[in-house]
This record gives sequence, C-alpha cells and structure tokens, in this order.
Amino acid sequence: MKCAESHHLQASVLLRQIRDQQDMSKFGYLIQGLLTHTLMRLGGLILGVEAQGHPDITCRIFGAKWKLEVTVISVPYTVDPADLTAIRSTAETDFGFLAILDHDLPIRWLLLPYQNVDKLGGRRVYPAELEARADENLSMQITETFCALIVDNRERLTNLDFGLLRAWALTGQMI
Repeated sequence: MKCAESHHLQASVLLRQIRDQQDMSKFGYLIQGLLTHTLMRLGGLILGVEAQGHPDITCRIFGAKWKLEVTVISVPYTVDPADLTAIRSTAETDFGFLAILDHDLPIRWLLLPYQNVDKLGGRRVYPAELEARADENLSMQITETFCALIVDNRERLTNLDFGLLRAWALTGQMI
C-alpha cells in the first residue's frame, strides 16, 4: 500500500513536520480535511464533513454513498463503538469505512469496510490486524492520491486548516 516512491517519501516527511508543529487534535482535523479533498480527486462529491458528530465524512463516490470515520492511528488502536454505529450501512448502495491514517514512516491509509470491523467495538487492535481487515485496493488508491495531494500542496500545507478545507469541499472547490 505505497505511493510512488518519491511522492510517498515527500508526503511522509511533510506530514511529520506538520504533526510536530501541532497538537494531535488539530492535526487530526487537518487530516480529515485532506482526506475529503483526496476523495474529491478520485471523483467524489462531498455531502457532509463533520467536526463533531458522526460520520466524519459522507460522500458519493464510485457509484455509491460512503460514510467514513477518520482517525490518525495510535498504537494500539481502540475501535470506538460509536464510530462503528456511524458507518453501518443502511442501504445496498451505502458503504461504511473506518479510514485510518498510519502516520509512521512511510504513511499509509487503511480503509476498513464496516463488515470487516463490525465486531471490533471497544477492542484494542494492532496495525497488522488492521491491515489484514483493510480493503487493499481502496487503501492503496487512497494512499497514492493522498500522497500526491500532499506533495502538490506542499507550499501551502501550513496555511490549510479543517475549516478552510471543509468549506471548500462542501462547495466543490478542490485544492
């Protein structure tokens, strides 16, 4: 689940620098905003982005409605039962995902479909199990696009925040 080597390494270093300059809460919101724009680059239409409440991101992409709960991993990761409730599918064309950024070098996204994590609520899970439960193709596609987005916007990353990214996404303006 790796980006093209140059983008992957650059994105990893850039995110590490930003993470070191911010508290984890603010960094987490920034990551949520950047994932929103990653989904837009993949053709997604953003329906909702929440700072508080569930799900974090709702979008229409690849012919389906997606509900995502976004987190930056800490090891071990404890799956919040409320996050699972938020991403539970309510229709055949709805898909729910835990979208987990493993921000250790090298960075990578793990997209875990609801049906692969529905029994994990409240349990501590380590990266190897998360990776085993992730959708490998979607995780790789999101990781590659995310890394490209980070590198393409490297000059202005420090000026971006959740509020700006959210407002732009909801009006269809991509970074």
